Amino acid sequence: KRRRDALPRHEPGQPGQRVQVELELMTIADVAFVGAPNAGKSTLLRAVSNAAPKVASYPFTTLQPFVGMVHNPDDHSQVQVADLPGLVDGASRNVGLGHRFLRHVARAPTLAYVLDCSQFAAQHPVDVFAMLVREVGLYDDSLLRKRCIVVGTKADEESEAEARLAEVAASVPAEITPPSAYRLVSAHTGAGITELQRALCASRARDVLESL
Repeated sequence: KRRRDALPRHEPGQPGQRVQVELELMTIADVAFVGAPNAGKSTLLRAVSNAAPKVASYPFTTLQPFVGMVHNPDDHSQVQVADLPGLVDGASRNVGLGHRFLRHVARAPTLAYVLDCSQFAAQHPVDVFAMLVREVGLYDDSLLRKRCIVVGTKADEESEAEARLAEVAASVPAEITPPSAYRLVSAHTGAGITELQRALCASRARDVLESL
């Protein structure tokens, strides 16, 4: 067979196709801290985990989720916890970049509502809790069915912090899954931090059991 009759090794190619794809990680952590600006979420994450998020006295210090690893003091279990940007009244209408922040709430199986229980809080924690639940529900009511716990912060600044947290427990909005735990903590003194670490890890254990 003459060489010119042989099959070609290749043929001229045609223009290919280009596709632009945007991927979003749907699960960023096992537990997400949900709270108003300056509730002490970033300081709390520093206290319970190995993370070092930026902490400042002005609102909206956190603009992106910051993830830390929390270790159970009783065993070798651990849980990923995310500090989410603060939510304000009207977040479900995209006030204060609300939609950008609320979409992160869907990316964790358990929510930890973080409430400032000090006397210096701009609002009573009962009102803040109601606002957070309302905005989360208006954005996506299925998020209210997530497992949750409630954390009262800045207990070192107010002797009435325990009573304030008790008021929160007595006024839980009916539309959410009842919180599995209430923890009062002080990131400054360390009070309640170990108990909170246990509660956070326990929430992860329940997720694993339910997935079996």
